[in-house]
Amino acid sequence: MNLFNKSSEVLIEELNVEQTIRTLLPEVNIYFDYQELESETELNLVTISKTHGERFLFHKIKSNSKLNCLKLMLEYIQSDYQKNYQNYEIQWAKKGEHKTYTSWFYAKSFIECIDKFFHLKDTQEIIVYSVTLRPQS
Repeated sequence: MNLFNKSSEVLIEELNVEQTIRTLLPEVNIYFDYQELESETELNLVTISKTHGERFLFHKIKSNSKLNCLKLMLEYIQSDYQKNYQNYEIQWAKKGEHKTYTSWFYAKSFIECIDKFFHLKDTQEIIVYSVTLRPQS
């Protein structure tokens, strides 16, 4: 559905939910990446680090509309996802640079963690030194 087919109320509700999500995740910049598929919409919530500017996938949701994706994303963030997912720490660097960074991810598995880390990245431009499963608190 494009912008011209939506009511102002739906557009305002979408903006309000986006703002609520930004408020719940203040430590990072957030980009809402929507993909309109044939019968559904996919929302990739991408975080952009304030420290090094790299983008990471926070979470991915599919539903029948942009607004439903946003509502499901909000539910995920407001749920206790940190207790329901494993916490990983990745030590990494950009090729050609000497600074090492640490990034943290909540994921169901090691593979999902790596997918979130490499989202929208060229794997040849990043050196991963370690991936550690952190103890749950």
